[in-house]
Amino acid sequence: MTELIAAAVEEQSCVSNEIAQNITTISDVAYENSAAASQVSTAGQDISVIASKLNQLTQQFTVA
Repeated sequence: MTELIAAAVEEQSCVSNEIAQNITTISDVAYENSAAASQVSTAGQDISVIASKLNQLTQQFTVA
């Protein structure tokens, strides 16, 4: 019986370690996603500024 309990404790320990590793991986991926989202937001703002400038430039032209 003691051997069965020891084996179960060992298995639970392994599973706990695997869960901890998975949580760390999820945390790392979430951080990377956050950084990527920030970059996308900045790029979107840059594109908006460029589009506004382009609109101003094209308004100088008239169709005859």
